[in-house]
Parts: sequence; C-alpha cells; structure tokens
Amino acid sequence: MPARVLDVGGGIGVHAEWLSADGYAVELLDPVPRHVQRAARLAGVSAPLGDARPLPVADASQDAVLLLGSLYHLPDRADRVRVLTEARRALRPGGVIAAATINRHAAVHDAIYLGHYRQERQREAARAAATNGITLSPGRGFPAYLYDPDGGAGEFADAGFPDVERYGLEGGFWLYGDIGDWLEDPERRALLLDAQRSPALAAQARRSVSPSARRGT
Repeated sequence: MPARVLDVGGGIGVHAEWLSADGYAVELLDPVPRHVQRAARLAGVSAPLGDARPLPVADASQDAVLLLGSLYHLPDRADRVRVLTEARRALRPGGVIAAATINRHAAVHDAIYLGHYRQERQREAARAAATNGITLSPGRGFPAYLYDPDGGAGEFADAGFPDVERYGLEGGFWLYGDIGDWLEDPERRALLLDAQRSPALAAQARRSVSPSARRGT
C-alpha cells in the first residue's frame, strides 16, 4: 500500500503532481475553489475543498502532512497552532509533517528585489513587517505572517510535537539572480556557503525555513 500524503493548502498541485507520479497516495486540501478544480485533474490526486482548521480526515490516517502554503497566511498565532495540532492529529505514529515558514526579513528583501523599496508606502510596509511579522503587501494585497527565525519552534511545541528540525531553504543570495556557475564550481560554492554561514548574514538574510516535525508514538 502506498504511503498517504495530505497536502494542506496545496494550491493547484505543484507538489501533489510529482508525489502522485512517484507512487504516493495524495489528497490535496485547499480553500480556493479554482485551485482544487485544477488539482483534481491531476492523475492519482483527490482534491476536496476545505480548511486546515479542522482537517476533514480521520485520526492517525496520514503518513505525512505538508503545510507548504498554509501557516504564513494565518496572522493569528492561535490559528497557526490549531493547524499544527490538526496536522498532528492526522498523522500516524512516526509520521512526518513538513511546514514552510517565511522569515521576518523577507518583506524587505522582496521589496528590494522587485524594485519597490524606493516607494515610501512599500518601504514602510516592509519595515513594519520586519518588526511585528504582519505584512499586507500594498502591491499584492494578501496578508502574511513572517516568522522570527526562532519563532516557529514554539508553535510546534505548543501543538505537541516532541521533535522539530529546521532547514534554511533560501538565503540572501537569491537576490543576486542566477548564481548557477558559482554553485557548480566547488571552490566558489564553498566561498558562498562560508559567507552564508556568517552570523550577520544568517541572521538578516534567511528568507524561509521549513520546520520538519515527527509525531511521537
């Protein structure tokens, strides 16, 4: 029997598509009707309309739960903890949850990268987000919660996860565009990684982390 994966907030199925192709049994859940309509067309993917609070699945029914587009759309901490608690309920003992979060400095980095930082309104919104974690992009219009680098672990603990590991997915170098030549050269790649590990850059530039938690028995 294939492993069961619940893709919460999975959108149109960017992750669900390749997971299904690799042989997993994937159920995608999303609150946007147009998203689930498109995801439901993917081979081997079921895609009901729904909210992560609560999850419409049985207890201990999933081998893995993905929260790769859910937590950072919930500005209230209580909602984020509830989503994590529901994900833990849905996991079988020994199952894994993978959740994406966005670093608090992302709004400033995005404003610079997109060329909006010179606009006072955009600049003020980005600076406010770096302070309180709440962002409402004047240009894009959607709310998001940006995590303090150490903030996500506390929410996982409150949701009952005994073990949490964090991984940096994007660093400050994404601002520089295509650095593929550097990454393909072992010597230059080592220089990039050394710079990225420096305390000052690591504190200011990490854009996102992905906490991965394992449900205890």
